[in-house]
Amino acid sequence: VQAGAFSVEGNARRVAARIDGKVDRASGLYVVRTGPFADKAAAKAALAKVIAAGYSGARIYSLQ
Repeated sequence: VQAGAFSVEGNARRVAARIDGKVDRASGLYVVRTGPFADKAAAKAALAKVIAAGYSGARIYSLQ
């Protein structure tokens, strides 16, 4: 689940702390993600929690 992508690392780290996520650097941005998950149902449940935390633009992305 990707919560967002930020140009400022500190902003990304604050979001990651709120959702128990991690920050990765990709294409010049700091990307906040949670996971991996065992199956799609678990990813959907995590997505609902991230959206409930205020990140309505969150999406499920497969890294495979």
